[in-house]
Amino acid sequence: SETFTVCAMVDVIKLGLAKPADVEKPAYLFSWLAEETQPHSSPIILTRKDTREFDPILKTDWGHDGIVIVCSELKQDELVEKLRKLARYSARNKKPSEQDSAMGCYIPSVFSAMLTYTRPTEVQDWFESLSAVILESDTEDEWQIFAPREFDKPLSELGFELPEDPEPEVDGNA
Repeated sequence: SETFTVCAMVDVIKLGLAKPADVEKPAYLFSWLAEETQPHSSPIILTRKDTREFDPILKTDWGHDGIVIVCSELKQDELVEKLRKLARYSARNKKPSEQDSAMGCYIPSVFSAMLTYTRPTEVQDWFESLSAVILESDTEDEWQIFAPREFDKPLSELGFELPEDPEPEVDGNA
């Protein structure tokens, strides 16, 4: 869509893929690593503009716990930087870590658990500037969308049936 930048964080190492041949300078997620180390250690961030292999990679490798799709209104270079900061996010400090560490935002099973079981107030920083995160599901041929409430309208317009808001939790100590 013209409105959104759609990119995929692809764990080419886990999936056993070579860098797409038509990508001259890949956007490595782990940009803090030495340049010579990145091709052997880092997922890459791809868009349809980067490679003709975008759709074929999604078709053949979706469902193998190695692709996370992200939608944003940011321009591509800004989104790449946002994802690089997210990959270094420190839950303890609520900001990108200065240490060489990585949060599992590029691993669908890990990111899904983090988004499912973490309080919304604790992940709202992750969604600043992100419109949606699309992940594989445990069920074959299904997927999950994590998005702020503002994204409900575009999803409804596309024909998605959205769940009702859950009942608020009642704290017995109140």
